[in-house]
Amino acid sequence: MEGQKLCHYSKNESDNLKFVTTSCQNYAHGYFVAYDHMMADQPDFILHLGDYIYDTSFGENFRRHETESAPESLEEFRLRHALYKTEEYLQNAHAQIPFFTMIDNHDAVEDNSTETIKKRTAAYQAWYEHMPVRGFPFLGANEFRLHRNIKIGELTEIKLLDSRQFRSERGICDQDLQSSLGFGNFRPQCDELFEKNRTMLGRAQTDWLVENLRNNRASWNVIASPGPFLPFRLENNKKELRYIGAWDAYPENRQEIINAIEISPGHPLVLSGDMHSFWAIDAKDDPFLNDKTELIEFVGSSVSANWPEPLSKPVRTNLKKNRQIKFYNGEKRGYFLHELNTDTWVATAKGVLSTKDKKSKVRQLAKFLVEKGKPGFKKIG
Repeated sequence: MEGQKLCHYSKNESDNLKFVTTSCQNYAHGYFVAYDHMMADQPDFILHLGDYIYDTSFGENFRRHETESAPESLEEFRLRHALYKTEEYLQNAHAQIPFFTMIDNHDAVEDNSTETIKKRTAAYQAWYEHMPVRGFPFLGANEFRLHRNIKIGELTEIKLLDSRQFRSERGICDQDLQSSLGFGNFRPQCDELFEKNRTMLGRAQTDWLVENLRNNRASWNVIASPGPFLPFRLENNKKELRYIGAWDAYPENRQEIINAIEISPGHPLVLSGDMHSFWAIDAKDDPFLNDKTELIEFVGSSVSANWPEPLSKPVRTNLKKNRQIKFYNGEKRGYFLHELNTDTWVATAKGVLSTKDKKSKVRQLAKFLVEKGKPGFKKIG
């Protein structure tokens, strides 16, 4: 294996593991107090799925960035990272717990275009300089191999995906923006979405993922994605919409991965972020997927970034059309705590009562039990 493709993580009790998934911490939206509660849970590591920094405050200034302008140069991206590193709760977490991190759209420039190459280069360099990551292979043309397989003995393999750097153009289906919702993130679907060569990961990373899924030898065969993987149907003005930042905008690439999962050894799960809300999804109850698809996904909320009404309302309105969504909470920021052994996986959604309060408590919102070899999950709390 080369570069970042494989990581062996060692711990004394390899039959048990406890870790956190979280993402999306906007300094301007509130304190990162969620990290104090993560530390109290004593996880083995934190899996941060992106948006470690934010390029803008999006109009909310509970705390202020060092400038209201979005970073453009290397110096400006360095200053933004340096500001985030002054956050006391984040500092305490880094001092105590290992992080596995992935880049997302607010950490850096989305996709790879000639128009944004200078800004993109600056963003990636500053991210690398300030994040707890080892060296990764330089592929040329401002491309880097960030994806990796986190292997915890025979207990679990976690395929940490880079779903931003190599994907096909995101901003298609824009011919009817009058019907779009959520600042243009939810757009009417178009035929171009279903092109077979349309990809979220790029060909090389897709091949790597399929190979690692099929060759998995651990009890739990896990995909960690910065954005939601399983489908969510939205309708507006009698038109079907897709969230263009998630796998719903790349259905052919997703189906290729689902096909690999269905014949792969080990119990499959997907862990994701990006949506600033908590979700528990059971694919077997999705009428639009193959009825043999036995796959679940836990989507974690944000550390502090808010979930504004133009984004949250379309989701709430369409929940009744998505019976595969067994749990949803868009009110609280927080994280998922995952506790697993060879036979069971327990995922607990934990929500901070207020990101504006340095002494805010945390509340258990829901707890789910996954049993190895059995489809779906049970809500146990």
